[in-house]
Amino acid sequence: MGLAKLVREAGLTTTAAVVGTPAYMSPEQASGGSADQRTDLWSLGVVFYELLTCHLPFSGDSGHSILYGIINRPPIPPRDLRADIPEEAERIILKCLQKKPEKRYSSADQVLEDLLKLKDSLEKEASAVRKTAEARRETERRLATVLSGEILNSSQVVKSLEPEESALLMNRCFDVLASVIKKYGGRIDRMTGNSFMVAFGVPRRSRTPRRRRSTRRSTCATAWLGSIRTNTSLFRSRSV
Repeated sequence: MGLAKLVREAGLTTTAAVVGTPAYMSPEQASGGSADQRTDLWSLGVVFYELLTCHLPFSGDSGHSILYGIINRPPIPPRDLRADIPEEAERIILKCLQKKPEKRYSSADQVLEDLLKLKDSLEKEASAVRKTAEARRETERRLATVLSGEILNSSQVVKSLEPEESALLMNRCFDVLASVIKKYGGRIDRMTGNSFMVAFGVPRRSRTPRRRRSTRRSTCATAWLGSIRTNTSLFRSRSV
């Protein structure tokens, strides 16, 4: 039957007196009309509103100004005060705060039903967010594809050419290799002599910062050139 109706039937209200806190009174109470369980659902809507926004839907400098707002002014939508409030929660609150009782929920069971649906929806959303985060972390932990290779017969090729030609040839080989690696998103892990190791599919967070990566590439380039110069000097000494 509703608390408001019980109070009214008990004779605790009079025409000139207001029983209860004005901010939680319904429009029908404020205007002296009849009250039932839908009046209590209005008050419940006020409590929900206050819990989520830390504000009352109707406030004023005096009880009369509060009652005037309850009767005549619409409440500010909760999401206007806090954007993170779910849309469904706002809908439930505003339905409880309809001025006309027939536009509100007709029973507390209906409110509970919608609240349980909202709870399930929020739990599913939170579960989906957790799964997405776990999948992202798993992706970041995945193993990279490692490619290792060697420039075959490089020593024979170097022997068959003049030192300057062999150095130029090796330099071109390394340039082509570096461009292919860059094109397919690889990262040079190691380069020694005529062999190399490249990592593909390295997670973005695991990648070396740009400055360090460029330094590492320059180090590899220096190693390549050093290897070429060493081979060139050896063949020069042999030719002498």
